[in-house]
Amino acid sequence: MSDNQRARFVLQYGPVADRVAAQTGISRDVLLSQWGLETGWGKSVIPGTNNLGNIKDSSGRGVRARDNMTGSRDAYRAYATPEAFGNDYASLLARRYPGALGAGDDVMRFSSALKAGGYAEDPRYVDKMASIYGGLTGAPTAGLGADAPTDYPIDADALYGIAPAAAGPASGPKIGKITTAPGAISKSMASQQTQGQDAAPTPAAQTPDYSAWIDNYIRSIVNNA
Repeated sequence: MSDNQRARFVLQYGPVADRVAAQTGISRDVLLSQWGLETGWGKSVIPGTNNLGNIKDSSGRGVRARDNMTGSRDAYRAYATPEAFGNDYASLLARRYPGALGAGDDVMRFSSALKAGGYAEDPRYVDKMASIYGGLTGAPTAGLGADAPTDYPIDADALYGIAPAAAGPASGPKIGKITTAPGAISKSMASQQTQGQDAAPTPAAQTPDYSAWIDNYIRSIVNNA
């Protein structure tokens, strides 16, 4: 992950983070750190979704992508704009993770509340969040010990996504950035959002499911390696 890539992500989504911060009492840097962890600083956003938090769609009508933890293909919420994502994300925190509200710059409190509420299954989620926040802000890394890295490596292939090189050739279907929709971060549709009433409506336009094409392309890379 390059500093330029992180800087571009912060520049692009900083205004969205500012709006969510005003609604939730969570600092923009903590929010950007979590979205950066979810997407590899933008390298692994599910195409056509603007879903920076990999929020699953319990209605099953969202964009299909592979869950990296379970191997299942699940539906993920799609938003017309990053701002629409931000509004739904703030609403989800208020409903499902009230302990995260008002966390301010306390990244440990914020990430621990998400972990306890079922947003994340990764046992190192809190530590990774603290490390990434430290790399973004220069704040001391909390909870990781003296030998911990100051910025956890979040290349898409190292954590929750597919390496961008595996996204397919330029001549193929227009895939853009590919994600394996990390199950390590998004637990299960039922436990993350609970019952159908928490499901946000998805846009009328349906994004094609490229999962089979991606799987076949990756298999061809492996077979020809």
